[in-house]
Amino acid sequence: MSLNPFARPTLREVQSSLKALAKIERPQGDNHHLSINHPDILGGLSSRDGQLAETAASLLFDYVRDANGDADRRSINALTRHGHRASLAPDQDDRCRMVGYVQVEEWRVNVSDPWRGDGIQDD
Repeated sequence: MSLNPFARPTLREVQSSLKALAKIERPQGDNHHLSINHPDILGGLSSRDGQLAETAASLLFDYVRDANGDADRRSINALTRHGHRASLAPDQDDRCRMVGYVQVEEWRVNVSDPWRGDGIQDD
């Protein structure tokens, strides 16, 4: 990771984090529709794997956004070129909220903005 806390993550940092995610086994249960950084999944991971998932999600959240918080198409395209489906776009119900994911083998990482409504955010 960069020593500058305000620097955006590099593709190399993101790829390293994604490689670690690919090795994490999915906890038992009916959870194949949940992202790796969903609370129900994080609770079923070891503390080490949970930390890897949270770190990867944080890196990806920053990597796929530009300085204004909008989708950074270059970064998203770079992930796609390296074999990771990725998407980030305005939410259909709240155009100020960005929603998206990055696919890492069997895992999906939620890179959406936090939910601001009074409902529960679905994954």
